[in-house]
Amino acid sequence: MKKINILIFVILSLITSCSFNKYTILNKTLVPLDAKNGGAVLQNFYDDLWSKNDSTIKNISYIIEPDDKYLVINTNGWNLIKDDISKLNLKTFTNEKELKFAFKMLDSYYFELDKDVKEIKEIRLTSATFNPMAMGKNNDNRDLGIDIKSIKILGLYRISNKVLNIQDALANGAVLENFWDNIWLKDFGLIKNISYKISPEDKFIILNTYGWNLIKSDIKKLNLKFFINNKELSFAKQVNNSYYFEIDKTITEITEIKVSSNTFNPKSMGVNNDTRDLGIDLNSIRIAATYKITDKSLVLANAINNGVILENFLDEVWTNGNGIIKNIVFPINNQEDKYLLLTTNGWNVLKDNPSKLNLKMFVNNIELKFNKKILNSFYFNLTDNISEITEIKISSNTFNPKAMGINNDARNLGIDVNSIKLAGVYKMPTKSLILQDAIDKGVMVENFFDNIWTDGNGIIKNLSYQVDPNDNFVVLTTNGWNLIKDDLAKLNLKLYLNNVELKFSKKVDKSFYFEMDKTIKEVTEIKISSTTFNPKSMGVNNDNRNLGMDINTIKFE
Repeated sequence: MKKINILIFVILSLITSCSFNKYTILNKTLVPLDAKNGGAVLQNFYDDLWSKNDSTIKNISYIIEPDDKYLVINTNGWNLIKDDISKLNLKTFTNEKELKFAFKMLDSYYFELDKDVKEIKEIRLTSATFNPMAMGKNNDNRDLGIDIKSIKILGLYRISNKVLNIQDALANGAVLENFWDNIWLKDFGLIKNISYKISPEDKFIILNTYGWNLIKSDIKKLNLKFFINNKELSFAKQVNNSYYFEIDKTITEITEIKVSSNTFNPKSMGVNNDTRDLGIDLNSIRIAATYKITDKSLVLANAINNGVILENFLDEVWTNGNGIIKNIVFPINNQEDKYLLLTTNGWNVLKDNPSKLNLKMFVNNIELKFNKKILNSFYFNLTDNISEITEIKISSNTFNPKAMGINNDARNLGIDVNSIKLAGVYKMPTKSLILQDAIDKGVMVENFFDNIWTDGNGIIKNLSYQVDPNDNFVVLTTNGWNLIKDDLAKLNLKLYLNNVELKFSKKVDKSFYFEMDKTIKEVTEIKISSTTFNPKSMGVNNDNRNLGMDINTIKFE
């Protein structure tokens, strides 16, 4: 008797111990096998995967959050009667309370959560079963219910960062209706269970596609329409594979999106064997405000994703000779900003022939005066009457790669735009001028190769350095590549600040020291003159340029 009492005590202790080790559902997702390994109890399952006709997951805990709306049974799609909802007769219970079936989307079944349930402690599933062997499918003679991949609790999908990515939204609570494969709309598609509070600065809804629709470029034939909360938006424009719609300012929150269009049938068009009637191939939906440039730099690839509108561009890089950049706010500080700097990728074959290229820049329809070209960047003078840029136009002559025998691209290409920056006088923040960094921030160089080598008379302009009274030397540090650097008489190196020649002091390794002229209070221009050498004529390599000094940094000390 004593042994029996001890055994009962041990069993009760184990039961009590188990009850305190409930599996807490994290990230709103329960994967059966993981849950079992974490303390959940699976009753009436095959292989911790297949339910039977009545199966239960116990010893679990999930505290319902205010936004939670659905309990979703995600399957692998292996159930042979999965698409016959009435025959499948799937029912779901939380804490023995039956949930209302909402809808099926692909291989997932949505049930509405009961708001009276505050904590999920048990999930029970009942369904009809099928027997693979009896159906002649394989030798599995079991009566199988649902093949559970995961159980997920989904709440209202709140759009963050102004972007609704379809696949991400679907995985986190958004509900799609009337879609093929969660990508293609039919003649219309709905996106529900979402929320986005519209900001006063929001201006456009941008519908981004993959570009697979065969009638995408025929706006009239496509007949694309966009609705927010059943309110139709005005179509603004198409830019490549994206469609812009103007936001209705009477709408304060987006809770439902509807997109409708005409469809096309790939098979009937002889494209492939897909017999479905396909509408828009939806990638993402973006809410775009006027793009405010805060760091004096408009990088085209980034700006496009944040509301900038391009007109007359090819591949969002090349202009067609008259490219326009709109929906921007580019503040100008008239006291500091001196140039508008157009930087390209260097792909235009006319770039080094200014007269043939005939490049012009317009800001708010005001033409800017061309100043100079440095490598792949073009400088234009800003005028004092422009305080804010809202539109930029870039016009130029074009070239045709195919006609020129370069490749098979038969398009007429203008400028390959990388970025547009405001450049003022570069105010040196420290005593050291690192040339490459300074050029990126507005310093201008003349008579340089590759922004490194002078041609014997290199000039560095558009900078400002307030001389410290304790500055005794200006130190020119090179990379050490000059082949006559150690023959000072032959090198004949001279350094000028504001056209005032400094006295050479000494050379230390790759650095050349010049005595500071104490009459100079501010440095606005640096000139470096020297003898040049020609690598090819010296038998070093095939570089036939006459090279001067290879500048790394200039430091005041």
